[in-house]
Amino acid sequence: MKILGVIILTLLVMSVAQAKTYKWVDTDGKIHYSDQPPPASIKKVEKRTWGKTL
Repeated sequence: MKILGVIILTLLVMSVAQAKTYKWVDTDGKIHYSDQPPPASIKKVEKRTWGKTL
């Protein structure tokens, strides 16, 4: 039973590790991080995918 729990936990962590992250600065100068794309009015966006090794 313990092995099954470890396998499920590993699969959950692997799916989160491949998440895309967006970083942008709004008009007030605040830095935002999100898994959703920023509003269309934002010009400069950094898009990162975590967990890729290749």
